Amino acid sequence: MSPMQPPYGYLVLNDTEVFPLEKGETTIGRAADCDLILNDLRISRTHARISLSSGNFLITDLNSSGGTDVNHRPVVQKLLVPGDIITLAGQIEMVFRVDVQDLPAGHTLYKPEISRLDASLNTGALDPSHLPDDRGE
Repeated sequence: MSPMQPPYGYLVLNDTEVFPLEKGETTIGRAADCDLILNDLRISRTHARISLSSGNFLITDLNSSGGTDVNHRPVVQKLLVPGDIITLAGQIEMVFRVDVQDLPAGHTLYKPEISRLDASLNTGALDPSHLPDDRGE
C-alpha cells in the first residue's frame, strides 16, 4: 500500500514514545516483518493490524493468543477514536491519537528494544547468549 498523506494517526507508547501510522495498513507484533515490533513474549508474532479506510482507523486482532482490548474491553475489530487505549496481551498499552498537538511534549519516535530476543530471527525464542549459565557463572 502506498503511504498515506497527513494527517497521520499515532500510537503513544510508554507515555512518551510515538509510533506514526504512516501506511494504510500497520501490523503490530513480534515478527521482524511487522511495522510496529514489540519485543515481548506475551505479544503474538502478528498480533494486530491497524488499517485506514475512508478516513477511519480500524484495529483488528489477528487471532493473537493474548488478545486485543480497546478501552479495557476485548475486541476482534473496532473503529478507533482519538484517546482510545489499546491493550495487547493484557499488558502492553498504547493510546491512539490523531492530532500532533495531542502528542506528549518532548516525545521521541518509538524504537523497539532489542535485548533478550533474537532480533535476526525474531521468533520469540530467548537468545541463549543472554541467559545465565547453569553452572552459576
